[in-house]
Amino acid sequence: MSFLRVYARFGIFMFVLLLTYSCVKDDSIPERFEIISQKQVDNFHYSSVPGDIIISGEFINNLEGLSSLQNVGGRLVVKQNPMLESLAGLGNIVAVDSGISIYDNYILKSFPDFKNLTGELYRLTISNNPKLTSLKGFEQIHKLSYLSVSDCDLLTSLNGLYGVREVEIFNIEGNEKLSCLKGLDNIEEAERVNISNNPRLESISNLNNISKVELFEIRNNSKLTVIKNLNALRYIGKMYVTEHVNLDTISIPTISTIDTLSIANLNCKVFNFNENIACSSIDISYCDSIDNVDFLSELNNVTSVSILYCKGIKDLNGLFQYMQLNSLILTGNPSISNLYGLKSLKTVGTLRIAEMQNIESLEGLDKLESVDELYILSNSNLTSLAGLENLNAINKKLVIGGYEKSALANPLLIDFCPISNAIKAHVPDEFNVYHNLFNPTIEDFENGMCNNNN
Repeated sequence: MSFLRVYARFGIFMFVLLLTYSCVKDDSIPERFEIISQKQVDNFHYSSVPGDIIISGEFINNLEGLSSLQNVGGRLVVKQNPMLESLAGLGNIVAVDSGISIYDNYILKSFPDFKNLTGELYRLTISNNPKLTSLKGFEQIHKLSYLSVSDCDLLTSLNGLYGVREVEIFNIEGNEKLSCLKGLDNIEEAERVNISNNPRLESISNLNNISKVELFEIRNNSKLTVIKNLNALRYIGKMYVTEHVNLDTISIPTISTIDTLSIANLNCKVFNFNENIACSSIDISYCDSIDNVDFLSELNNVTSVSILYCKGIKDLNGLFQYMQLNSLILTGNPSISNLYGLKSLKTVGTLRIAEMQNIESLEGLDKLESVDELYILSNSNLTSLAGLENLNAINKKLVIGGYEKSALANPLLIDFCPISNAIKAHVPDEFNVYHNLFNPTIEDFENGMCNNNN
């Protein structure tokens, strides 16, 4: 009996002892590692770290001492190591919870085979590693929330990323020798795509498995001559194609919907879309080599059109089928001399005609019946509002004038009679007629004084 009591007391003692130790925080593993010297690398012996591990040291020349590392609870950051040529030593990593960032390592040439880093990685950022020649090592990663490869001047392709199937956001920017996007061939889903400032990029056709993109930005890739072979692409939320002096062709015949298409600073002359494509908003600006907008006739469900500062466009015939628009903005297109391409237009939310140097009247808008806001600004040869005779409502705002109060905005404009009926039927909430050769008031309209010849 005595033996049992002793045994029971010993058991209670051990239970209390273990409970006490379990309530004491283990401070043996730091929450965050900042490795700034080769000695710290060589003395590293942990397999797991609970938070970030940041490697940044002027004299760190190898990471072999980190070969025990398998799990990182935060971020893995390798930055600003001017003597580091390789990340060998990190090849046993199995998981990094908050992503990997590798940047500003000026002689880094390659990555180890992250063979155990499989499946999903939250974030992968590789930036400003000017001697890096390959992304091989990341083949087992299939899903990323964020991917960015930028300012890696010796990369010619993105081989090493071919395992990636899904990425929410990816950014490929400023890679001097990148000629293609090989390595991204298997991406099927992406929310946001940015391909910018890669001066030797000749093709983006390796994105041929992506079916849907919410935001697609292609900017200033000076050797890019054609956008084509995106064979799986069906939907784009917003697409911006800008600053491509050599881009000749945009051909996406499989696409069924582009909600917003914006093209700027292009010499592109060939546009090939599905004839039933739906596009709600189109913006064309600073495209001097485009001489027509006939491709707009292929677009359905258009609600907004903006054509700005395109010296080569001669007519608006691509808009002939549009009967209703929320917004139509025509600014600074000197080769357009008439508006006959708008002959079907009946209602517009906002209509702005500005800096159209060769427009003498608004003929072509003969079927226009209603507009919410009408702006006629700084058209140097406009003499008459002829073409607006059937306009019966200017609902909210009328501005006929210009930007500069010191000069006449529409210096030859004298004939306002075509909008008389609309003004008499309903005076707009805001009425602004100023800095024209003739500036009738509301009272003038009511009294039939709508022309300087009256």
